[in-house]
Amino acid sequence: MIKFASIAEMADGLRRAADAHHNFEKGLGRTDADWPTWYACFLAMEQRMVDKPVETNHAEAIIAEKEALQRGWLEGEI
Repeated sequence: MIKFASIAEMADGLRRAADAHHNFEKGLGRTDADWPTWYACFLAMEQRMVDKPVETNHAEAIIAEKEALQRGWLEGEI
């Protein structure tokens, strides 16, 4: 479960996701229409990796997380 202690903490997380997503789109060479799912996956990954900071170049891991979440939604696991 994704949790934030405050609105400010959540806003900071969304800003980090926006920065990372911007770099991801630059590498992709196009815009990502499904950015809300990307942001959600970034935040989920970030909270699971407390010991390791999520860097903006972890696009492959975020894509894999996004695909796993989508499979879970389709299979009713989430």
